[in-house]
Amino acid sequence: MYYNVLPQEVKKTLKKEYKLRLLTVLFFGLTAVALIAFVSFIPSYIAVSIKESQAKTAAETLNQLGGAQNSGTTGADVFLTGEEIKLLQANAVSHVPSDLLSKLLEGKPTGVSIDNIVYEFSNGKGKLTVSGSAGTRDDLLLFRDQIQKTAPFEKVNLPVAILAKDTNVSFSIAISGSF
Repeated sequence: MYYNVLPQEVKKTLKKEYKLRLLTVLFFGLTAVALIAFVSFIPSYIAVSIKESQAKTAAETLNQLGGAQNSGTTGADVFLTGEEIKLLQANAVSHVPSDLLSKLLEGKPTGVSIDNIVYEFSNGKGKLTVSGSAGTRDDLLLFRDQIQKTAPFEKVNLPVAILAKDTNVSFSIAISGSF
């Protein structure tokens, strides 16, 4: 059993001091959280500011190009629209991967089964790696020939060592082009 021998006045003073210390710690904790949140938003703010200035510069350039032509006429509008299309096409992909896959599978012989397709794109060039198996060597060669005839595919690399077997031929074909 515990007995509290402190007088009531001292108890009240201790409780007030305890609450004051607790509020002080909470205040500093919340201040630290707010400071960390503020500092974490700085990189995003800088990135948005840079993008905004780039967008303003591009808009001014387009306005100057449009103003250099006969402003207010249809010819200037066509010229300005053409410049905007050029800006948008700079980042556009020329072929959608699903279109490439449908073109790839159009000429696939029934004896060829595809297990894996990897699509890579960098520096304006695309690369497809197709792996699978063919029932016969002739099916695989027919598949290679069909791919070579298809428009966006420029180079088809089928290693010669794969053609050593007559039946149940496992293959990996590397296809590259501007897609």
